Amino acid sequence: YRWGSCRRRGENVIGDNCCGWKQASVLKSIGVRESDVLYANFNNDLGISPYIILVDRKWKTIVLAIRGTLSLEDMVSDVTISPTPLGEDLCRECGLDADWKDEQCHAGMLAGAKWIYDELKRHGLLDEAMTSREFAKFRLRVIGHSLGAGIAAILGWMLRGKYPMLRCLCFSPPGCVSTERLARESKEFTW
Repeated sequence: YRWGSCRRRGENVIGDNCCGWKQASVLKSIGVRESDVLYANFNNDLGISPYIILVDRKWKTIVLAIRGTLSLEDMVSDVTISPTPLGEDLCRECGLDADWKDEQCHAGMLAGAKWIYDELKRHGLLDEAMTSREFAKFRLRVIGHSLGAGIAAILGWMLRGKYPMLRCLCFSPPGCVSTERLARESKEFTW
C-alpha cells in the first residue's frame, strides 16, 4: 500500500481517487466483480471522456462503456458542435474508404472518440481481450449515454473495420452526432 491510499490500485484503473470510489461506485451500480474490470480511465477534460472496459460473463460480451455529460468539461464538449470532417488520416487509420473523408461529425464528440481510439491503440487491452482464448467467443459492445452515446456512435464507426461484429448501444444521443450518410450507414450496427 502506498502512503495515503485506502487500498492498492491496479494499473488498469486510471484517474480514480486514492480510495477508488469511482471504480467502487461503478462496480456497485452495475453489479460486476473487480476482476471483470479490464481497464478504466476516469480522467475527464476537454475531449477526454471517462470510459471503462469490462467483461459481462452472463452475456459473453466485452463492454466498452462511455460516460455521458457530468462535468463542466463535458458541457464544453457538448457545445463544441462545429461540423468536423473525418479526414483522410482518420479514414486511413481506421480502415475506412477514402470517400468517407468529407463526412462530418460533431467536433466535441469526434475529439472524444479519437482520444479513446488512441488510448485503445496505446494500451492494447481491447485487442488483447478480443483475441484471447478466454474471451474468444465473446461479442463487443460499445455503449454510451448522452455525450457518451455520441462518442460511442463515432467510435463504433472507427472500430468497425477491426471488429465487424461490434454493436453500439446509444442511449439518448444528441441528434447532431454525424451527417445523414454516416448515420444511415451505421444503422446496421448502432441502436
